[in-house]
Amino acid sequence: DASIAEDAGTEDAGSDGGCGCSEEMPFCDPSGGRCVQCLDNYHCDDVDPCTVDRCSLGTCTHTPEPQCVAELGLGSAHSCARRVSGEVVCWGSDNFGQLGIGTVSTEPTLPTRVSTISDAVEIALGSDFTCARREAMATSCWGRGGDGQLGNGMVVDSSTPRVSMVPSDATAIAAGFAHACALRAGGAVVCWGRNTWGELGSGSTVSGSPVPVVVSGLTDATSIAAGGAVSCAIRRGGTAACWGANSSGQLGDGTTGTTRRVPAMVAGLTDAQVVEVSGQHSCAIRAGGAVVCWGANDSGQLGDGTTVNSPVPLAVSGLVDATALALSVTHSCALRATGAVVCWGDNASGQLGDGSLLPSRTPVEVSATDLLEVRSGANGHSCARGGNGTVLCWGYNSVGQVGDGTRANHAIPVEVGL
Repeated sequence: DASIAEDAGTEDAGSDGGCGCSEEMPFCDPSGGRCVQCLDNYHCDDVDPCTVDRCSLGTCTHTPEPQCVAELGLGSAHSCARRVSGEVVCWGSDNFGQLGIGTVSTEPTLPTRVSTISDAVEIALGSDFTCARREAMATSCWGRGGDGQLGNGMVVDSSTPRVSMVPSDATAIAAGFAHACALRAGGAVVCWGRNTWGELGSGSTVSGSPVPVVVSGLTDATSIAAGGAVSCAIRRGGTAACWGANSSGQLGDGTTGTTRRVPAMVAGLTDAQVVEVSGQHSCAIRAGGAVVCWGANDSGQLGDGTTVNSPVPLAVSGLVDATALALSVTHSCALRATGAVVCWGDNASGQLGDGSLLPSRTPVEVSATDLLEVRSGANGHSCARGGNGTVLCWGYNSVGQVGDGTRANHAIPVEVGL
């Protein structure tokens, strides 16, 4: 939290004090003999790193800090952060203009503001492109566009944001390797971009679409995810459906190698709260916090202690309190209710964040605490947003995607200069 707290020893000073104060107004103001919310800034700490908390005349105020990071997004080799103000900053590879800064470069890049974006409410990163859902009920995308993944009706790259043809009632967006999807207010889903493996979910066999098309038969989605050539949605009631490529069983419907061009139900999953997709494997958080994964497992990315692929969900060993997931092609991470992050799978570039280069078939703790969000890029880097407002990244860093201005891999989290 951005507040400047008073000495914690004053927490109980003046509490009740004979005023008969309530739970909502717990403190007795010694100067006025009245019940108030607070006596100093300490009592107003709302644990939100993006607010400045103050006690004024006995009332708490929580003022948003515009430059604070509210959300992270990771692509194959680039990363972005959305500020509370609505601005977006990006760093890493820019070979297709995915940083949105009006140039194309392959040099390591420190965080740089995306031009013309000042009202973003959500970001989603594909392999080499970026999208932002905006306050004005519009979605803009930039970067690689050769498969129509920018959703603007064209198949050309753009180094600056261009407004996409996403419906104005979109409530969430997600991006895969070369396609993206949006959840509409009523529960329908639309997707655009590459469709080689049916990842648009429309039932069509055409290779792609530069404009959004409706996912077949899906009218009750509550959340969406995309990765590689796969898309998934959680439906009302907690079931999940996936569509697209299925070479390793990553659709979770009990089959392997059967491409699905329309949504197929994930086997045995009836209480999904969160779903994430890497393209080769997928994971979900179940009610209560347990995690299940399915698909490719050659690097132990399913977290069940083996390296055997599975076309149906398997429980991740020992993980029962997850609140968020982040998947790369060969490793997985989860945010726990405690604020810790655990990762499992391949670790050749330090992507497990535990200070070693040793792989793990079960979760190991990242060397950082007090975290609020975790994201992973397809090629093996991860970033987390800390409870103190910082952003930390680790893992593969060939083109500066970790954000510290170098090309060196990092086996423990390093702070991004935002």
